[in-house]
Parts: sequence; C-alpha cells; structure tokens
Amino acid sequence: MFEIDCHGLTHKKALLKIEEYLLINSVCRLIEVKIITGKSDELQQKIIKEVLVPHRFDYYIPPNNNGVMFVSDKDLI
Repeated sequence: MFEIDCHGLTHKKALLKIEEYLLINSVCRLIEVKIITGKSDELQQKIIKEVLVPHRFDYYIPPNNNGVMFVSDKDLI
C-alpha cells in the first residue's frame, strides 16, 4: 500500500500531491493509498470535498486513528 504523509506540507501542496497521485494511478486501477493527515480535520475535509468526492474515490477514516485516511478506487471494493 502506498503512503502519502502530509506532515510539513501546506494544505494546497498536500491536496495537489494527493490528487496527482490518485488520478495518475487510477488509470491503471492501482489505487490503495494511506494518507497521513495528522489530527487536521480541516485538511481531511478539504481532501474529501476537493479530491475524493469529485473524482469518486472511496475512503475510510478508522475511528481509532482519525489521523489517517485509506483511499481506494470504487471498483476495487
């Protein structure tokens, strides 16, 4: 599973990095990524609203560790 760590990135750079990775790899249907956001609810909401929902990716935020998001292509689930 690929991992994207957003620590130290501005929200804008994190969003661009995540969107670029997901879109490039969705062509090959190789989407299974762990996104580390830390405790930033604001960043997670931006990722969901600006990247995941518009591009129709599934995501899961585990209740025991809300500092990570798991993202996959809908066709993989």
